[in-house]
Amino acid sequence: MKRVKKNQKLHNPDSPLLIGDVKDGDVVKEVRKHSFIETHEKVLPLMHIFQSTLYNYFELIFMKRKSSY
Repeated sequence: MKRVKKNQKLHNPDSPLLIGDVKDGDVVKEVRKHSFIETHEKVLPLMHIFQSTLYNYFELIFMKRKSSY
């Protein structure tokens, strides 16, 4: 818990870093970041199809069981 408090004090809202600042001698490199927005846009329609298929499947099972009573 002490570490959390210490890191909170080091936070600078004007810095691009979560904790601390960029200092002389620091090396800043750009990295390729995966876009979660693109993934979400691709996966969401698939999830919808899966959910509706699963719903239809369970509905068929339930209706079959209900009619057998």
